[in-house]
Amino acid sequence: MTQLGVDMLTTAGATVEEAEVVTEVLVDTSLRGIDSHGVRALTRYIRNLQTGQILSGAPIEVLKDTPTTAMWDTDLAFGFVAAKKAMEAAIAKAERHGVGLVGYMGKGHIGALYYYTTQAVKRDMIGIVLQRGNRHLVAPYGGVEGRLGTNPFAVGIPAGEERPILLDLATNAVATGHFLLMQLKGETVPEGWLIDREGRWVREYDDEAVVQGRIAPVSFGGTTNEYKGYGIKILLEALCGAIGVGCSLDENGFGCLFMAIDPAGFCAIEDFKARVDALIRHVKSSSKRPGVHAILLPGEPEFLEMEKRLRDGIPVDAASWTDIVQTAGDLGINVRDYVTLKTGRVE
Repeated sequence: MTQLGVDMLTTAGATVEEAEVVTEVLVDTSLRGIDSHGVRALTRYIRNLQTGQILSGAPIEVLKDTPTTAMWDTDLAFGFVAAKKAMEAAIAKAERHGVGLVGYMGKGHIGALYYYTTQAVKRDMIGIVLQRGNRHLVAPYGGVEGRLGTNPFAVGIPAGEERPILLDLATNAVATGHFLLMQLKGETVPEGWLIDREGRWVREYDDEAVVQGRIAPVSFGGTTNEYKGYGIKILLEALCGAIGVGCSLDENGFGCLFMAIDPAGFCAIEDFKARVDALIRHVKSSSKRPGVHAILLPGEPEFLEMEKRLRDGIPVDAASWTDIVQTAGDLGINVRDYVTLKTGRVE
């Protein structure tokens, strides 16, 4: 899948570096079971490249740079590449000064945010990514019209002997990609996730209706606690929008903030990781609810799914697979040269 993705992207006009970074993120995301943001989205970025929504080799302009902070304009650059470089820059600042923050505004989607926090975690640092979405389709608490973005955030915390803690979530009930997957599977949307212009809960997702404003996603929290997700969404809108693209007053792109924090600036890294291990074991020591086999920490279900998929392969829904095969064919690439399904044939 990695080689297929790289070849498709480079044939479409991406550089080898861009293609390798995009594919690496997408495959890693699929391995962790986050299918909404994984390889099924490969064709989206190829189309973005072909239509000029992404520009291969687009420069990154440094608008401001200090020992601990920076602000970039990534414009039409591949979001995956810009995001990886932004976190690398934040880590480099943290190595010198204990903390590093890089903000940027750009039009390229960066996929699942957890990936960039793992760059810091692998260096024994805390990684944090905040994002203000590029479209204001989400209704505010008490409202029915789109005024806010999906506004996800992710935090990665290194541990010692235990797996690191990785939290990645949208401040909607779910990210748009999950809605689309539910639609493909014919699944009903739970009450409290979508609202129409009359203030009634909607049980079926329709992307066109969302874009037209006839229905709107809402913040997480369901029918009783929506205000909690809404509050977090507002904070992310202000933090990432005010330093970048102007909050939801425009739709010019994504506002992102990448942070790396070196725990060694506060205590010995061994002590920090030992305390995180102790926290994890303390949480897992709780008696379990009926039917629960194990208490898991944020990120742990994805680690377990990765172990399974590294063994058994990545499942791809039929519609997305057809799109990949057809897009590859349009590029003159035969998927049969890359992939053999367990059934022994590629459909």
